[in-house]
Amino acid sequence: NIGSRERLKFGCMGDPMNLASRAEGLCKFYGVQVICTGPTFDLLPASTGFFCRKLDLVQVKGRHDPTLIYEVIGLKEAPV
Repeated sequence: NIGSRERLKFGCMGDPMNLASRAEGLCKFYGVQVICTGPTFDLLPASTGFFCRKLDLVQVKGRHDPTLIYEVIGLKEAPV
């Protein structure tokens, strides 16, 4: 929560939110619908069935270290 007793606002702040916002902006540049960052991709269990493609290693504004970005293409199909 941000604010005072009379006026409160709930919001998300910090480095993870900055990175998410920058990744969202990169969707248009790469011509994709959904991008996830390396830290999110690394925590994504294989059992979820998401099919992702590595796009690039990028340096976003406000961060010193570059991060990998992935396109989330969709769900993997079950073998027939």
